[in-house]
Amino acid sequence: MKRNVTVRGTAKNDVFDSLKDGDLVAGGKGSDTYEYKLGDGDVRIRELNDHKSTDTLVLSDLDANDVSFFRQGNTLKLLVHETGDVITIAGQFNQARGVEQITFADGHTIDMSGIAELAAGNAGVRINENKGVMRGDAGDNTLVAHEGFTTLAGHKGSDTYVVDAHVGDVVIRGEGGRSGGDTDVLQLNGLSSSDVTLAHVGNDLVITIDDTGNTITVRNHFAGHDASRGLEVIHLSDVTLDEAGIADVAEHGWPENAALQPPTVYGTDAAEDLQGTDAGEYVFGLAGDDNVYGNGGNDIIDAGAGLDTIWGGEGADSFVFAEGSGRDYIIDFNPGEDTVLIGSSLLGDGKTAMDYAYQSGSSVVFEFGDQVLVLWGKDIADIDDSMFQVFNDQGGTEGMTVTGTAGDDVLFGGYGDDVIFGGAGFDEIRGSHGADTFVFTAGSDRDFIVDFNAAHDTISIDPSLIEDGKTVWDYAYEDGGSTIFEFASGDSIVLWHVAMDDLNPGVFDYMLA
Repeated sequence: MKRNVTVRGTAKNDVFDSLKDGDLVAGGKGSDTYEYKLGDGDVRIRELNDHKSTDTLVLSDLDANDVSFFRQGNTLKLLVHETGDVITIAGQFNQARGVEQITFADGHTIDMSGIAELAAGNAGVRINENKGVMRGDAGDNTLVAHEGFTTLAGHKGSDTYVVDAHVGDVVIRGEGGRSGGDTDVLQLNGLSSSDVTLAHVGNDLVITIDDTGNTITVRNHFAGHDASRGLEVIHLSDVTLDEAGIADVAEHGWPENAALQPPTVYGTDAAEDLQGTDAGEYVFGLAGDDNVYGNGGNDIIDAGAGLDTIWGGEGADSFVFAEGSGRDYIIDFNPGEDTVLIGSSLLGDGKTAMDYAYQSGSSVVFEFGDQVLVLWGKDIADIDDSMFQVFNDQGGTEGMTVTGTAGDDVLFGGYGDDVIFGGAGFDEIRGSHGADTFVFTAGSDRDFIVDFNAAHDTISIDPSLIEDGKTVWDYAYEDGGSTIFEFASGDSIVLWHVAMDDLNPGVFDYMLA
């Protein structure tokens, strides 16, 4: 039960450390401190206009990735993911009526400009804690279901709905999309095609999580008279469904090889939340001011253009930063494991990445003209050029040789004509530009080649994979618009979204025995 008590401060420096659900805390003049702990419930804070003081909200056991920031008029709302509780700061964006800084459990502190930047990532999204509704506006919004916020109401624009496996029953109501050329996307985190069942129920699309029985209901997805209220895309950890695929799976179930898709997470040109899985994958954000989460595994994260905020998560992650990347904030860069893959076009003759670096507060900033990279919460003394790998993004034919490990890798080339060998394991490979050669030998296990171009790319194949009296084409078949080569050794190649009719014998270069 909410306490609904008003707690008033004085003209001195007050500390409010016993906040309770329903409290309104009215700070007076002075530098006040509001200490919020997980489980304190919904709390409202109202500060006086005092330019001489520094008021601080301390989130005692919450880090930056445990809360979401929302601006609603001049009010700031912080949504606590684990509990669904909301901290409301009235007048935060009205002169000096809010708090001047927020300190997280890890000791990191952001000032008013940092608060505004985090809130800008959810521009146009409003939350109503009394009804448990998260609502978008007419723009391109990202709506993330959390404890207590399980009704996601989109509007016009290209909206992204993000639902984790254990958030409970979720209802999605949207408009826009199919009738106006917008693209509405459902991102299901921690779920693969084998974990869910899709069904056509009345006009609704109902997605059931098999282990828990929880449902995600997309209202009026199949309403023929109003085709603007459904989804265009569903992303799972192992497969992406377009509009036709959604309808097919809802009517007929999953095809036998539904999971023959690369573990790649693609964004759109809209601002959105992009979630990786516990495995390594390529996360590609395109345009828009995105929040990108690699989660587990050794990921390659290219947030694309815009003002992007990136969490690599566990594993040795690689962050792509090149001409056109805009402004990227990497929140959890690990100097001992992570790498920045930096485009050569950003570096002047004879210069390295560290020539563009400086310390700004508690972060390291790299300014390459209009392109800015921020390693959040890092000391420049802990960063050096060994953490940067330069790749050619200036065109031309200068290529590179890329070799994977014996594990599951995510590999990519540059602008030149590259030679890429994934090695053993389940590897995802992106050649990028140029006429690339993909090396595949016995013992390579499975390679997903994401962007194979039959007009100029080549597969250098080990002839020992081909049995006497057979050709490579005897091992090929097409599934879902992709061509798969499955050899008797158990090794396989997937040419993603490449039809067999687009291939010719010239794409194979046989190694010498």
